[in-house]
Amino acid sequence: MTTRRRLPLGLFAAVDLGSRSFHLTVARVHGENIEVVDRVKEPVRLAAGIRNKAVEPATWRRAAAALARIGERIRDIPAGQARAVGTNAFRQVKDRKALLGDATKALGHRVEIISGVEEARLIYVGVSTLFPEENGRRLVLDIGGGSTELVIGQGEEPLRAASLYMGCVSFTGRFFPGGVITEPAFVAAETEARRELETVEEGFLALGWSRVLGSSGTVLAAAELLRSNGGLTRVALKGLRDRMIRGAHVEALARGPAAIPGFPADRALDFPGGIAVLRAAMETFDIERIEPAEGALREGVLFDLIGRRRRQDVRESTIRNLMTQYRVDREQAERVKATALVGLRQLKRPWGLEHEAHERFLRWAAELHEVGLSVSFSGHHHHGAYIVRNTDMPGFSRDDQELLAALIETHRQRLRPGRFEKMTAADPVTSGRLAAILRIAVLLCRRRSREPLPLIEASAPDGQLELAFPPGWLDHHPLTRAGIAKEAEQLAAIGIELRVRDR
Repeated sequence: MTTRRRLPLGLFAAVDLGSRSFHLTVARVHGENIEVVDRVKEPVRLAAGIRNKAVEPATWRRAAAALARIGERIRDIPAGQARAVGTNAFRQVKDRKALLGDATKALGHRVEIISGVEEARLIYVGVSTLFPEENGRRLVLDIGGGSTELVIGQGEEPLRAASLYMGCVSFTGRFFPGGVITEPAFVAAETEARRELETVEEGFLALGWSRVLGSSGTVLAAAELLRSNGGLTRVALKGLRDRMIRGAHVEALARGPAAIPGFPADRALDFPGGIAVLRAAMETFDIERIEPAEGALREGVLFDLIGRRRRQDVRESTIRNLMTQYRVDREQAERVKATALVGLRQLKRPWGLEHEAHERFLRWAAELHEVGLSVSFSGHHHHGAYIVRNTDMPGFSRDDQELLAALIETHRQRLRPGRFEKMTAADPVTSGRLAAILRIAVLLCRRRSREPLPLIEASAPDGQLELAFPPGWLDHHPLTRAGIAKEAEQLAAIGIELRVRDR
């Protein structure tokens, strides 16, 4: 007889599903100390297997096998202590829902797709947490498989972040097909990278920095290769580029007469594109030297996750900042939030809304449901959804933002069947039930009155929704009664029967 192994509650896991490699970091947290206890790296090269915004079957089989191996390691870690994020390759794929479903099943944990700017922020979190504290600004450069992230920050605070669609895998496939290396190819790759970098050049140079740090594979591999040449300098990098051109092919650089001592054979297929991007970045920003830095996206995900559990959740400050920026009526938002949470407490068991994430999203949606009023009252639910869907929101994945936007967009007026079908952060039934609770809360608080609402009992007999009001209360509130009658028609569109009775 076997028993299910229980892991210590102090274990946290971060999974970075990158365009080139999948990475896992497992750490043990005890007190204020964080101790890495395991790492796994799987060189999948997902970006190289994307054609017409779809992942080729052979590439996905390789990815699925890697996910299964990582999943075996983290499946028993509690959901709130593990986080998996997908980056540029997942952002490119058109039909992500099926892939995310397969990945989530293999890992035993939900996979989130994060935006490029959020990826840059998390990279900075990873670098700044592991690097000694300093007063000056620093530029962090990370060249991944499908994208390049740049962040200027001071201490632990990122000040400006950018993500550009160029990486070592994508650029090698585009400019150095088959591993062939020529000078015209390098010139073309560097020129294209310079064009991409020009879009952010002015803003970054205006802030300035006193130190440049490089993280992740390409930069760390180049720094190690050039360590005996004085480190990763612009001059040494040009010399490496020239030697690669003379070698003419990636295979020749790893072995044979033209081999470069210490050449990273495991990165040979993607190295030329990464060096071209790195060279372009150093030329664009006039960087003479880059210091290799420990810490990258996976460490950023890990530290950010641990911060959430210690109630240092950057998402809370993101919501507060949006409320301030768009002049949200905080008193009304608090009324709606309190009413919605009362409903959730009564319905969470029969409706299966017991996960802590359900309460968080309902609370955030209530706080931001009127964010679109800063644009116009007419259609403000659509304006609010647009703002939340398209704003850079530190701490939130793209899927999280889409769910939050959907709840805001459906908090009033017409509720379309199928509106939640494409959600990946929550299934359609869960999304619809959260929307129903928010809609009822908004309706009950429509008067914007400081007079407290009476106790309204919410129940879900047969999975439906029943509201029990004090006797005669609805007779004295005809607007609310009319609103509930209309609401019953809207909720019926998503399969929820709303009934009202006196208690």
